[in-house]
Amino acid sequence: MILKWRALLGGVALCALGSTMAHAGTAEEKAKLGGPDVTSVGAERKGNAAGTIPEWAPLSGIPKGVTGVVAGTKYPDPFASDKPIATITAANVEQYKDKLTPGQIALLKRGPEEKMVIYPTHRSCAYPESIYKKTADNVLKAKLSKDGNALIDAVGGFPFPFPKTGEQIMWNHKLNYYGATMFSTLNDGFLVSGDGSFERTQQLEEATFPYQMDNGSKEKEGLEKYNFLTKVTTLSPARRKGTIILIQDPLDQSTSKREAWLYLTALRRTLRGADTRHDAPDPDSQGLLTIDQRNMFSESLERYNWKIVGKTEKYVGYNAYKAANMPPSERSKVIGKTRLSPDMMRYELHRVWVIEATLKPGMRHIYPKRVMYMDEDSWYILAADMYDAQGKLWRTAETQLVNYYDRPSCVPELRVNYDLLDDKYYVELWSQSYKYDVPHQNASFYSPDSLRQGQR
Repeated sequence: MILKWRALLGGVALCALGSTMAHAGTAEEKAKLGGPDVTSVGAERKGNAAGTIPEWAPLSGIPKGVTGVVAGTKYPDPFASDKPIATITAANVEQYKDKLTPGQIALLKRGPEEKMVIYPTHRSCAYPESIYKKTADNVLKAKLSKDGNALIDAVGGFPFPFPKTGEQIMWNHKLNYYGATMFSTLNDGFLVSGDGSFERTQQLEEATFPYQMDNGSKEKEGLEKYNFLTKVTTLSPARRKGTIILIQDPLDQSTSKREAWLYLTALRRTLRGADTRHDAPDPDSQGLLTIDQRNMFSESLERYNWKIVGKTEKYVGYNAYKAANMPPSERSKVIGKTRLSPDMMRYELHRVWVIEATLKPGMRHIYPKRVMYMDEDSWYILAADMYDAQGKLWRTAETQLVNYYDRPSCVPELRVNYDLLDDKYYVELWSQSYKYDVPHQNASFYSPDSLRQGQR
């Protein structure tokens, strides 16, 4: 389970924010954006010297020869004819270790049945022209408050195509575009124990992202003070049916805090505050996830120092159409004891930004250190490692990404979270369908009063 949401911010009044950082970009950088060397979102356009990563080739629109597209539900694989180019196991992991994350290496070393199947790389991630234009407009406009917790004067798109700080690069992830400003999605989840037994969950997520909306629409619906709003309702299993997570993410997280409520249907009780933020346990994962692990990371940046380690090449989940198109009725058949069937997963070599988060003095979190690997073409975190208080790798997570090419947007189709110390894993966000033409939802739809007016 995980929400496909972003921390989103429009231009806001800054009288309470104090001093701000300088603008992220220069006129020279803006001139490079979308040119021969830099893509429209700030990635390196050219491939690598070895030829194992190609030039950016965004897939926008239904590919020639592809039929049977069902918007938001079924996207035939445009790369179905690809053959694997490598299979990585514990036996040959040393040969590939420079292209693997510590979490991936730990997973592969758990046993001879573990493997990662590597396919040719396609830099297919694409976005609408409107996102590219707004990203270019942000180069000379977008900036952060001094503490990094408020985005100022961004107009949509990605705020920092030329990031200089860890905070800037994390805002790019938090502000990702998922094909619409309002949608609902039906998701499957599987919580799997070490003996292979599992509990299946189903959730309905309803979300609104004012950041990409025009100002008039935001004001009309009472959404102007928010960056995103989301409501996630558990539909199964029966004992948790009706549990709801409601989140209101403000535009200004320097002077305001994110509000979250958790309605527990079994207790007919609503929790608020510390029980619903940062390292509070996620209820549907039975504590395998923290609340801020939704969307790989989805909270305020306030508890960590964020450092850009650099850019490197890693095998990450990409163009995962096989898993995305698996019928819901068949999904339980690929649940293994330690992970999803490796034959369902697709990995490609991509350039990623490496971001290290270390806990600030005086702050508390069960993960004192986190390392995240963010794709340069989508600004989405595709892998993350979480460390315990002794500095030991504790948990790791991976995302399988696809491009909904009919309305180009790069969507995390499923995510897998592993507890390396407890032999459990949790598959979340395995989407059954997206609905973009949802009824218009205003601020009252996402109010705590809506939780008390009846559960689905």
